[in-house]
Amino acid sequence: MYCKVYQTFFKKGKTCSRVFLCYNRFKFTFMHSDFIVLSNVFFLFPIIASLYKKEWIYCVISSTAIVTSFTYHNLRIDGNHLPVYAWARTADWFVALCAYGYMYYFIFRKARPKRRGYLTFLLTATLVFFFYGFLMKNYYETLHPWFHIAIGIVSGIIVLSRSPLPL
Repeated sequence: MYCKVYQTFFKKGKTCSRVFLCYNRFKFTFMHSDFIVLSNVFFLFPIIASLYKKEWIYCVISSTAIVTSFTYHNLRIDGNHLPVYAWARTADWFVALCAYGYMYYFIFRKARPKRRGYLTFLLTATLVFFFYGFLMKNYYETLHPWFHIAIGIVSGIIVLSRSPLPL
């Protein structure tokens, strides 16, 4: 396996790699912080699903979530010394809290009644997974991208479960 590091920078005396690309017989894998940024692509699923179901509030919240998460995680890698980093972190947390609140509201007000239990379980499981990864500081880089993937898929499933009839 051959690995090459691009754009190395220093952070409080430690060397960190921005892009760490390993390949073995034409198989490329991204490692370290890039996976967190790239995992934001899964937030496109709830945006597309909400456009399909014509849920405009859900679409706005999902769009805001992808922008704030992408901005925060990019700044976390490259510019956590910048003054805007604290604002980006606060915005990311605020939008995430609003999104979770709206998803729980959506489940209990607009989802099909037979699916509410499953959807609530899935959404709560993503919260548990997030806090587990957040508390395990050594595994944040490994677990947080998988949280992005899980919540992107779960939030898309939630919006697709909307009942066709007004409840």
